[in-house]
Amino acid sequence: MTPGQWRTYRDVRLAMLADAPRAFGSTHAETAQRTEEIWKGFVTQAVLWLAWVDDPGAGFGGAVGSVGLYADPELPPDAAYLVGMWVHPSHRGTGAGRALVDAVVAEARARGLSRLLLDVADENSAARSLYERAGFVPTGRTGSLPWDETITETEYHLDLAACQHGAHG
Repeated sequence: MTPGQWRTYRDVRLAMLADAPRAFGSTHAETAQRTEEIWKGFVTQAVLWLAWVDDPGAGFGGAVGSVGLYADPELPPDAAYLVGMWVHPSHRGTGAGRALVDAVVAEARARGLSRLLLDVADENSAARSLYERAGFVPTGRTGSLPWDETITETEYHLDLAACQHGAHG
């Protein structure tokens, strides 16, 4: 995704927060108030992908999903987060989610990273299943969403070195 696509990303992000409000670390209300400058900055802080279909009437001009790779400065330099994973309900089960995860894994490998992390809401069984099929495993660390402590989440990781040697994905 390029910075010039920030409007499409904004639309997808707002749709994901409306569709699955208990799955992300921010709320629709907070996110909807972001300015153009904040959105433009946001799309440059992470490597973001949009899943597209050939039907411009689908999703948001053809965009039906999103995911990001975020190199959090608090992580070791060989690790990053998979963030903001979502696929429009009309395109779930089509392979779009796995393609988005695979894009993040490929980029992480290209950057020489050895580990990917993600947090997933415990109640989101479909997402947990997708990540587990892609080779992610729980780390044993848990937490909750900052805006609702009743929504618990589990941290998962993917050992990219093991994946490169055929252990996963």
